Amino acid sequence: MQRGRIIGSLWADRHLPAYDGLRLALVSRRGPDGRLNARPEVAVEVVEAGRGAEVLLADGREAALALPAGQRFIPCDLAVVGVLDNQDWEPEESP
Repeated sequence: MQRGRIIGSLWADRHLPAYDGLRLALVSRRGPDGRLNARPEVAVEVVEAGRGAEVLLADGREAALALPAGQRFIPCDLAVVGVLDNQDWEPEESP
């Protein structure tokens, strides 16, 4: 799992019927230093998170497993699986 931030939302006029009812979010992952990656990615939003929310992201097979029952076998590379309410972590300083 990785941390990230929701920077926007997306919608698709055409998509696989299996994606009906699923929300898409534009997210930016955080690197080990805590900085946001400049390259945004599309994720399926499993939890109710809004723009600007700090979130937990699952990628690969784990992203597909996070989808609701009956939709776990559709193609999915990235999913928003949690919302971070508070954090007690600071990136380590490089020597």
